[in-house]
Amino acid sequence: MSLPLPEPWSEGAIFLTEEIAIKPHPEADGSGGYLFMHRDEQSEPDLHVAPGWCVGSFSFPDWTLVQREPLTVSPSILCVSHGVHGFITDGKWIGA
Repeated sequence: MSLPLPEPWSEGAIFLTEEIAIKPHPEADGSGGYLFMHRDEQSEPDLHVAPGWCVGSFSFPDWTLVQREPLTVSPSILCVSHGVHGFITDGKWIGA
């Protein structure tokens, strides 16, 4: 059974797929950034902030904000813990 993305992680989240979501990073240093969250119910519990989900982040200028609406960033996003890899293009997740 897939666990839903719990509060406070789900508040303001943008679901790119049923398995992948992003949301503006609450601690971005003014340059902007996003939390990157993907489902992963098999990992060790200490890797999870939200049960059933892995939570990481990406920020600018490490990534380039190509356009805000619909969101497009470059280069690709990679979760090094689980190998989830893809691109955010035109507000959609495109697996690599």
